[in-house]
Amino acid sequence: MADDNLLSNDGNEQNGTNGYNALINDDEKATRSTYKNGMDDEDDLVIESEDEEEDDTLNLAGQNLTVLPSSICKNKGGIITTLILTKNKLTSLKGLEYFQCLQTLQLDRNGLKNINDFPKLPQLKTLWLNNNNLKNLNSLLLMLKKQCPNLEYLSLLFNPICPTMDGSTEQLHKRYRLTVIYHLPNVTFLDTEQVAFTERQEAMKRGKFLIVAKPSEEQLKDVEEVNEEDYQNDDITPYKNVQPAAFLGKGRIKYDGRESEGNRFILNQDL
Repeated sequence: MADDNLLSNDGNEQNGTNGYNALINDDEKATRSTYKNGMDDEDDLVIESEDEEEDDTLNLAGQNLTVLPSSICKNKGGIITTLILTKNKLTSLKGLEYFQCLQTLQLDRNGLKNINDFPKLPQLKTLWLNNNNLKNLNSLLLMLKKQCPNLEYLSLLFNPICPTMDGSTEQLHKRYRLTVIYHLPNVTFLDTEQVAFTERQEAMKRGKFLIVAKPSEEQLKDVEEVNEEDYQNDDITPYKNVQPAAFLGKGRIKYDGRESEGNRFILNQDL
């Protein structure tokens, strides 16, 4: 797997990664290398691009936006291919549906808890969701699979759903990668590493067994409410007025044959 890393040990680009590395400046390469080395200083973890804005690029980073400005979405959405929304406070992704030509979307550092209102973006190839508060991997993958069928580059670093890379979480991190690759088979780069051929093969074999369905918070709350109502009802008491089906003791068993299908051929005196 070492040969498939996005960055080599000396920080140089490897063959076959030019499309992805074109989006990464020198500062970010150092940041991603820091992540791969297992350092935890989040003050230095800035995973975002600083590309010069062009006619097809819209940079709204650091504007404290909670929603996308509707006027900008309607007026410029149709021509934008790169949208940078890093370091905002987005609570909704409404408005992204206007960006149907979008190929690169950066949503780093927004505090996002989910992407439930993510629109259909068929041309999107690069999506960065680093440094958010995403907790439900299954829900996120199902949404991306449906709304971004051509996604190739995905980064989920520093979210609860993305395990850190160290010796104690190696298996957990592998499980995470296989799960993502299984649900998004077109992804060629995940976080800091290129998806290897052998890794994709393993994901196709094991991926469907890796996610365990868990009840939602709403479902758990409903169950708790039902249990409380049961205990508050005085008429519901376990085993109330229930006669025992059997008991222990000494006695003789007498069989009279009344319940037997064969008793039509047996006379009473034969019993």
